[in-house]
Order: sequence, then C-alpha cells, then structure tokens
Amino acid sequence: MISKKKTLLITLGCSWTYGEGAGCEPGMSHKEYEKIRYSSDYAWKFGWRRHVVEHFDIDHVNLGESGSSNQKQFHYAKNYFLSSKFAKEYKSHQNVIVLWGLTTLRRNFMYFKESEKYENMFLEQKNFFQTTWNTPKDKMTRAVILYCHDDKVSLRELQSDIQHWNQHFKLYPKIKNYWYDIFGSKNYTTSIRNFIDGDKEKRDLLYRICKNHASEENIDPQFLDKYSTCFGYAEDHGLVNPHSLHPYKTGYKFIGDYFIKFLTPHIEDGL
Repeated sequence: MISKKKTLLITLGCSWTYGEGAGCEPGMSHKEYEKIRYSSDYAWKFGWRRHVVEHFDIDHVNLGESGSSNQKQFHYAKNYFLSSKFAKEYKSHQNVIVLWGLTTLRRNFMYFKESEKYENMFLEQKNFFQTTWNTPKDKMTRAVILYCHDDKVSLRELQSDIQHWNQHFKLYPKIKNYWYDIFGSKNYTTSIRNFIDGDKEKRDLLYRICKNHASEENIDPQFLDKYSTCFGYAEDHGLVNPHSLHPYKTGYKFIGDYFIKFLTPHIEDGL
C-alpha cells in the first residue's frame, strides 16, 4: 500500500537511536530493568523517534540497533539503500530525510565462521584478561584490540565513509541527509557540511542533555569538564539509568525536541 504521506524519515545509529532502556523508571531494580531493556514497544513509545515522527506526521524506517557499531550501520545502509524496498519508498515520497547517528569508535562488526553470522565486537580493554574470554569471537576481539585497532585510523576511516555516503546521496535529489554524534564528540579533521552543530566543539546528544541540565540547575557549564566523560555527570545527576547508562524518558524527549527544532526548516515544505 502506497503511503499518502509526503515525507519519509530514515534513522540510523546505535541503542540511543533505537530507544534502548526508554521504559526504565527511577528506582527500578536491575532484574526488572533487564525484562524491559530491549522492548521494541517501549523503545518506540518512549524513545525520541516516535516524538519526531508524530510531530511531523511522517513515515519512518529505522535501521538503528542496540549495540550497533558504525561499521554495522554502514553494512545495513548498503543493503537497504540498494534494495527494491527503498526504491519503492523513494518513489512514493516527495521528501526523504536521513538522520544518521555516529557511535563510539571502539566497536566493530565482522563475520564469524563459528556462528555463521555477522557479530558486534566491543573493543574495550576492561575485563580484557578474564579467562572466560576463550571463544573464537573473544580471541578475535582481543587480537583486534592488541594488534589492529587505532582510534586515529578508525576516525579517518569513519570520515571517508561519511564522505562516501554524502556523495552517494547526491544521486537522489529528494534525499537530505544529516549526521550527528551520539555520545562523545569526535575530533573530525575534515569539514562535514551536513553535520548537525558541526561547528561546535561539543555537539553529541549526551553532552547536550548534560548541558541542558546544568543550565536548568544554574550549574556552571564548565563544571562538565571536570568529568572525564559526560556519562559521569549524567549518572551523578540521574540523567541516565544506572544499569546501562541510557536516557530516561525525559532524556529521550529532550533529544526528540532537539531534532524537531533542527528539522523543522528542512522538511516543513515537504509535509
């Protein structure tokens, strides 16, 4: 069935795009939280995507996924934007908006013969030498951390992928695509014209949630700099849940309002 709505919003990113933990309530136990953590119903009901979609009354496709790496999102994008499904969606809409969230550099994504599927790899060194790390995936992850991963190289590759997709989307006149940092503002070395708040040193969603809180509580914004990451500030001030450090409903609502403000001048003519 062909949609009568003129605009299609396509979102990509990790758990913050998907809406992980959006159903969490303050005081909820860890056991209670794990039961609803990945709920697609709560992710949609209380996450930021629904807030944006219903505000503009537009169609929506989400490729964002919990635990996703940037590499995994590029993988999904290749499959989707080359598919007949996208071709039909593109043809049936007058206006297509792509909101692409970029997550941490410390993740990867590759195919494993043992499981016969692509899997996420989390490239953090905490618990690195645990003896339980003995599966083929664990061993490969350890090897990548030790011998392959480099943040500077990963950032350079990420920038190349951004430039590639910017060029690709030029083939589709109806597409407007925008990038944003999810948590941790990366030090990009090239100018990216369609990066949301790209002219600001700190622009990621987590920082914006913390800065908004500091402003409302009359806390000196520079106080944030005393923390090694904004996660510390967010956790200390109850802005993210203590179980997985994802936003509460109010945080996701704030993100939705942020995107609504940004998108309004870009899509109001296509509604």
